[in-house]
Amino acid sequence: MVEGYSGGYFEYIDLSKVELTDDNVTKVSKTSFIPFIDSDETVIINTPFASQSVTLHTASLIVWFFVLEQLANMSSVDDNQERIINCYHDAKSVYCFVDIFKAELNVIYKLLD
Repeated sequence: MVEGYSGGYFEYIDLSKVELTDDNVTKVSKTSFIPFIDSDETVIINTPFASQSVTLHTASLIVWFFVLEQLANMSSVDDNQERIINCYHDAKSVYCFVDIFKAELNVIYKLLD
């Protein structure tokens, strides 16, 4: 899925602490987060929708959405599945307010849809 990635350490964005500037996004779960690699290095990411050169910040976000979707589909209906789905929806609602993703928003939309 990610060409040119050679490893790295993940940082985490606590989504409940992101400053929201849209009144339509009101409540984010305290357990929702986005892991990301804090690097401007570029890699190629391949999704079912497109292939694109992006920063490792953006590649981390895209992969996180695919991981959450797979985990949600593999989980049984219980509290864990609900937390995974909440994290997915929170991340989808909030990532556009996170500075490190703003420069590549159009690319993110293209790779996810």
